[in-house]
Amino acid sequence: MGIAGDIVIIVVAALLGALLAQRLRLPLLIGYIVAGIIIGPHLGGLTVSGIREIELLAEIGVALLLFALGLEFSFKKLKPVRTIALIGTPLQIVCTVILGIGIGQ
Repeated sequence: MGIAGDIVIIVVAALLGALLAQRLRLPLLIGYIVAGIIIGPHLGGLTVSGIREIELLAEIGVALLLFALGLEFSFKKLKPVRTIALIGTPLQIVCTVILGIGIGQ
């Protein structure tokens, strides 16, 4: 089918999943996840053929999304939460590491 056909399948499935989620008054992300599960390679139905190419496009999309978010980053918006960000973030990292080590052992 090719990469173009795979992209069409993905976009249509995402649209249908989003419409279903909206109809059920759920977040759109839930619809996207369900659509991804349905067209994924593990259910055996209509699925994409070029999984590696789609993964590469997804990685490029995430990189572009992070770049766009970085362009819109404002220090003015960060200023009111700087105390929470500067104290809470390292504290959360340390707590997560300690909890992970504890569970791992």
